[in-house]
Amino acid sequence: MLGDRFAELALPLVVLATTHDPAAAGAVGASIQAPSLLLALWLGGRVDRHSRRALMLSADLLRAGCFAVFTWLAASHISVVWPYIVVGLAVGCGNVLFAIAGSAILPEIVRGQRLVRANAMTEAGDALTTVTGPAAAGAVIGRFSAAVALAADAVTFLLSALLLLGVRSPARRRPDPDAERRDWGARAAGPGETADAPPSGLARPLRTVFRDPTQRAVQVALTTLSAHGAAVVLALIVLAGSDLHLSTFRLGLVLGAAGIGGLLASLLAAKWTEPFGSLRGIGLMLWLSAGFVLVLAAAQGFWWALIANGFVDGAITAGFIATATVRQQHTPLALLGRVTAASTVCNAIARVVGVAGVGLLLKTFGARPALGVDAVLLAAAALYLTTQTASREPTREDDHDADS
Repeated sequence: MLGDRFAELALPLVVLATTHDPAAAGAVGASIQAPSLLLALWLGGRVDRHSRRALMLSADLLRAGCFAVFTWLAASHISVVWPYIVVGLAVGCGNVLFAIAGSAILPEIVRGQRLVRANAMTEAGDALTTVTGPAAAGAVIGRFSAAVALAADAVTFLLSALLLLGVRSPARRRPDPDAERRDWGARAAGPGETADAPPSGLARPLRTVFRDPTQRAVQVALTTLSAHGAAVVLALIVLAGSDLHLSTFRLGLVLGAAGIGGLLASLLAAKWTEPFGSLRGIGLMLWLSAGFVLVLAAAQGFWWALIANGFVDGAITAGFIATATVRQQHTPLALLGRVTAASTVCNAIARVVGVAGVGLLLKTFGARPALGVDAVLLAAAALYLTTQTASREPTREDDHDADS
């Protein structure tokens, strides 16, 4: 995550410096995101049929090689954009493979309340690098060059691969994939499908997510949170400029408060796990998010906006921790890769719709009404979640593993 913060700043600077074309920088960024939509479902199947740790190692080594190539392109001042796009596509494949396999491997390693803590610490790492990463990246780029920052990202992927070599799943009886598919089919089979039909085909995981009540509820929450995440930064930037008249420096502080709020929420979740393992817990996080977004929409100055944005991101981070935990606890291990992949596609679409929709709202109504609409959508999702009951409870084996 820390290395990625370096690349998020360095790569656009390199492309802009060599091509002098903002559209080229946008195309490179899009190439990194494209595999999430194009390949996630296919990669989800691979995750369920192969060693998840081995796939994560492969993704790290692939991305280390790609950023070594990016470093060479930057140092050589290559002025054509297509090599950056090709390498960006490969980076995107590694990103989505690592994300799906990483989410699917956690329930193999920890169970019960420890799973909440594992998800919380992952989010804490993301929040911490959000606070520290951009400043560190700027310092490296200013002192050395953007190429050095890209090389640093390559090194971090190698370090990640070395750490993964030490990951060992505890000895336990692996679940029977055929039995889990039959159990899943009994709850998710559609018209004309048998209960023991295997989840084959790229579209089947998507149907599974929306037919099973628990998966559907979790996906409603994730879709809403993803759309919010894509929209809120743009809305906050407009609010800071048009309504609050904040300087660029103060805007940066307000945005940085999100990382602090996310970090504190992650540490709280790691300590106090109980509310993060149920659908109603997810609903609670969404209610809190909606309320804090309304407070942010009413902000009248710098300190108000800074504190409100910290609380907003804290509640949103808590929501992501809870959704990840509930999905991992209530999805058969043999299908978790495909279910996560299907969710990845839905979330990517939600982010596109979220940022496009908030742009129209900002243009038509302004920042405060746009944030108000965001709060209403979060509240609607919260209302839905608090009325749902999980369709599959964690097993006694899960509880035993957590105790051991």
